Amino acid sequence: MNKGISITELAAQIEAIERGKKDLVVPSTKMRMQDGRKLIVGTNGDREDFKISQLAHEQIGARLKIPREYYKRMQTEAPDLLDHNVNKWLADKPEKRLVRTFDGNVRAVLSDRFKPKENYKVLENALPFIVDPANQIEIMSSNLSEKQMFVKVISHKLEGEVRVGQIVKGGFSLRNSEVGCGAFDMSLFVLTLACMNGMLRENSMKEYHVGGRIKADENDNEEGIGIYSAETIAADSHAFGLKVRDTLAHALNRQKFDEELVKFRLAAENPLNTKYVSETIEDVTKRYNLNQDEGKDVLSRLLQGGDFTQWGLSSAITNLAGAIKDYDRSTDLERIGGQIIDMPRSDWRELSRLAA
Repeated sequence: MNKGISITELAAQIEAIERGKKDLVVPSTKMRMQDGRKLIVGTNGDREDFKISQLAHEQIGARLKIPREYYKRMQTEAPDLLDHNVNKWLADKPEKRLVRTFDGNVRAVLSDRFKPKENYKVLENALPFIVDPANQIEIMSSNLSEKQMFVKVISHKLEGEVRVGQIVKGGFSLRNSEVGCGAFDMSLFVLTLACMNGMLRENSMKEYHVGGRIKADENDNEEGIGIYSAETIAADSHAFGLKVRDTLAHALNRQKFDEELVKFRLAAENPLNTKYVSETIEDVTKRYNLNQDEGKDVLSRLLQGGDFTQWGLSSAITNLAGAIKDYDRSTDLERIGGQIIDMPRSDWRELSRLAA
């Protein structure tokens, strides 16, 4: 399992963003790119210059329907051409965008229907529950990337065996993106103690960042640049925070965890056809969009572990997740490990080539 950063570091980073962020509601006609790396908001004396994050570049390109590889080539080889293309399409298709900035940088360019679910509000409501001794919670991993925040915990109240001596503990994972890279969700998180593999299971709560069009401050109008008002943010955040708090109250559900244990034990009895292990991994690589190196690594870990079952295949994938430095990708693999467990029996028989 990728440990990420400490919860203290996470909180400090989120607090810094909360203090320094500024959200603007901007007509596309009042935005232009310069030198392939700066976004100019406003005109003449009433303008602000921001550096553009790579994520914001991707969002601008996607919105303007500029092919991704061509956009990246212009970034490196012809920034003047990138300026021309972006500015042409910004002017030709007038619309309002939510521009999220921090410390002189554009971190996201989003629809004006995007309603942020803020990371600070997630932590504000989750931490009292997490640190309450009655819940016996241990924070196993947390991280804040350019795209997403994660907090993964286990509760020592939720423990069971998949096989004799093979102990797993249950908890939950909190994921949120303030910048348009996925909904907020809370999922069941499972940790295998012997190898410290983490696995993500189904969602208990999912909240999309979508609503009515943003009403900015009182100076906002169809042609002007408005600041997304603190009052609007506070009202939306309060309601969202209450949902987080209430869902956490039901997070450590023993019955749900026991149902998961049944699934794991059944998976531990579902064999792979050992004659076709390589072919099975090739299919897994295609089905779950692994790259070729990841596929080879899963095969190596499966062979080393010697557990040729549905549970063993899932464990090989989550074991690889712990070795991946990119936290977001590591989490993707933890979720794929969970999806292997949830495969319908007919799909598993096809994948494992039991009928071959």
